[in-house]
Amino acid sequence: MWQEMPEESWFCLTCATCKDNIFRDHCDFEEKCEEGMMMALTDCEPGKTLRGHKKREANYFGVVEGDTTFEGVQFKLYETDLCLARDGRRNILLRTCNPSSKEQRWLGFQFGQEMELQPLQKLTIGRDQVETCLTQHHHPRKGERVYAEECKKARRTTTNLWMTY
Repeated sequence: MWQEMPEESWFCLTCATCKDNIFRDHCDFEEKCEEGMMMALTDCEPGKTLRGHKKREANYFGVVEGDTTFEGVQFKLYETDLCLARDGRRNILLRTCNPSSKEQRWLGFQFGQEMELQPLQKLTIGRDQVETCLTQHHHPRKGERVYAEECKKARRTTTNLWMTY
């Protein structure tokens, strides 16, 4: 239930160009995903098409477990060599897949269940190590940028949970 609306809503990740202000500006969707692009939410529904593409043709991620050097999994964009990566403190970008990159490893993945996705590397604030979670700033809506936020803030606003479908 978001903003007193009982209808079920579905959102997917899509490639986007976003402005620097993650709290105010929305993102512009891109037809073709390229390295360095950010991720934003778009409307979608399981089993339906996303922007006219067949399922598996655009903006679908596979899970790569491969390299056991680090914990976690990588999320690889279907039919590309691009993986989801945390870049700096908050940014979530597409980067060329590198199995030994800690920035591309994610904890918490559970197929078919609600999950809280956390970058393998914790964020350092002062002397503290802080857990961050994949989230968006607000209740989900089309065009909203996806980024890494302190988990306690994301949990408080209930924007910390994700599902696969």
